[in-house]
Amino acid sequence: MLLLSVAASVFVAFVSASPEEEKLLQSLLHDYSSITRPVLNVNDSLTVNLTYTLVDIDAVDVDSNEISVQGWLQMGWKDMQLRWDPSQHSGVKSLHVPCDTIWRPDIKVYNGPDAAMDSTLAIVYSDGNVLWVPPFKANIQCEMKPLWYPFDVQNCSIVLGSWTYDVSMVDLQIGAAQPTEFRKNKEWKLVALEHRRFEKKYNCCENVYPSIEAQITIRRHGCRNLLSKALPVAALAALGLMTMLIPAPRAEIRLLVVTLLIGSALIIADFSDAPDSFNAMSLFNFQMILVLAGCFLCNCIHLAILRGGFDASLLEKLAGLVSSNEKSENLITNVEQRYHRTLDTLFSMPLTFVLVMSISLFSLLPLLK
Repeated sequence: MLLLSVAASVFVAFVSASPEEEKLLQSLLHDYSSITRPVLNVNDSLTVNLTYTLVDIDAVDVDSNEISVQGWLQMGWKDMQLRWDPSQHSGVKSLHVPCDTIWRPDIKVYNGPDAAMDSTLAIVYSDGNVLWVPPFKANIQCEMKPLWYPFDVQNCSIVLGSWTYDVSMVDLQIGAAQPTEFRKNKEWKLVALEHRRFEKKYNCCENVYPSIEAQITIRRHGCRNLLSKALPVAALAALGLMTMLIPAPRAEIRLLVVTLLIGSALIIADFSDAPDSFNAMSLFNFQMILVLAGCFLCNCIHLAILRGGFDASLLEKLAGLVSSNEKSENLITNVEQRYHRTLDTLFSMPLTFVLVMSISLFSLLPLLK
């Protein structure tokens, strides 16, 4: 049964194939060399138009300065050995041929040695023009700048060029602009994709080598980290300051609440997807935890005063100026209350300033970038 299925599929493929196209292809590839450049004169330079299209970003590793991308290359050139007159071949104007059977430029990625291009079909037109669009996947090395994380903008370039042909043999040019095919990414937005042409002379050779640089500019979606990381920590810091509204004699409750808030803030601020280097998010989290730490220290001082750790000699001297014992006790109580209120003020004002300024500046970062 299996043999019958295979035989039937082969028979259908044979019947559905165009005899004229098959005949034309055999005629074109007869005595065709896929090694030598397809030019009429050996001194002629073959022009190859090249364009890169970005489709998807698999990963961006800021710490290792590496980006993984998917896309395709569009290469076009003229093969003088692959021309025919459509009127003599039943009007056939193009052929789809395996890329391994014809000459191809040896394009490599200079800053991504492990890049891979699939062997797909190439389209050959009757005038000799060849269009080859292979899928392309690579890990590109580029310098990352994580300072403004999570509102950072990264610029990475894919440098493409011939590995062996200099400009006198293969001249790389920027091809026609292609429509954007970038898939929607949950973390990154494509800002721009630009192509630039360069020429470089190496010590080994006399002629220069052309290259095409596809510069990719991407922007991180900062709102995702803003809602999940920054705002919760800022809310916890604000709650820590609000504990100052609880009367100072209830310092045990204040201290317990602030301790729980500090623990929660540390858990939220500890996220693994952030860069290891110093960045705006780490600075913001540090400032929010600093606010909570200030509240913690203030409550510790309150608790020490309430439990007798404070030297009350000054209060006793002030109370001694009053003859009545009841008035002395009231004076001591008033002085203690003023002392607690002053202590709360000394801590609350700078901590509130740090909280407001940090939230304001961090929220304005997307506008400043």
